[in-house]
Amino acid sequence: MGWNQERKQRKSHEFDNWLISGIIYCKGVLLMIPISDEQFRKTEGRLYRYYRQLRDIDKMEHKVKILEEQIKCIEDDIKHNNVSLEEESRSITYEERVQSSSDGTSYAEKELIRQIENLELEAIFLRKKKAKLEYRIRESKREITDIECTIKLLDEYSQMLVKMKYGNIRKISNYTLAMELNSTEPTIRNKKKEIVNLVCKCLDIKG
Repeated sequence: MGWNQERKQRKSHEFDNWLISGIIYCKGVLLMIPISDEQFRKTEGRLYRYYRQLRDIDKMEHKVKILEEQIKCIEDDIKHNNVSLEEESRSITYEERVQSSSDGTSYAEKELIRQIENLELEAIFLRKKKAKLEYRIRESKREITDIECTIKLLDEYSQMLVKMKYGNIRKISNYTLAMELNSTEPTIRNKKKEIVNLVCKCLDIKG
């Protein structure tokens, strides 16, 4: 083997082994520098919180949809004067209504205006409530951007495992995961450690 060829081969081996942020790629195989127990705990907490935030976002988006429907109903009622006048205002005669009003406006008309104004105030209140929810949704989505991007980098199997483990409302054991994924508990435990390690390094979670 010539000197130049040997040098190229050595450079190729050097390129196959490199380290970035605690993640080692050795001849295409992903290895990890172990993280501390504290880092592991914090990373799992971030994963649980991520899926909890996703559920909260779904709930808030559902509330926004309901508010939009209510606001539309109120706007339609205002547009078509769709209000129910009290029996008293409907039973009083025209002459009595005019006589009882100093500005020539009947009691029924005043009642109609009052109810329309109440609807307008309700619509304003609901719009403010909707705007606050939409702000919270945007804020929550910004908060989960980094971890969401990290999870999307995982392979399909790993994403499924993470969702089953950390996205469940009730905590699920490694044994149950192994049964559902047709695997073994040690395999699931090692795979989970690998994923948590990767997420920890990508998010730069300190111990």
